[in-house]
Amino acid sequence: MSRQTTLSDVAAQRTLSESAAGSTERTDDTPMTERDLLDRAQAHTADVAAAHFPDLPVDAIEWDVSHRAKRQAGVTKYDPATTTITITLSWDAYDSQG
Repeated sequence: MSRQTTLSDVAAQRTLSESAAGSTERTDDTPMTERDLLDRAQAHTADVAAAHFPDLPVDAIEWDVSHRAKRQAGVTKYDPATTTITITLSWDAYDSQG
């Protein structure tokens, strides 16, 4: 019998910063540029997808960073017409929260 993974299952995992550094403290490998942040997020996404969503086409996800978003850490958009998945991360949220 297969088990369906829920959002709460994934939410209970460590955060992106905790996964990378073992804590929420900044370390020498803390992303300092947009490209570093996106690389770290893509690697984390691949790990989570492999464990919980093996059919998710992580290589097809488009990534972006927003300097305008102030009230959210990021947003995921899905276009059913093109099946495009875009994840936009807020630089301000990352910079202040890690």
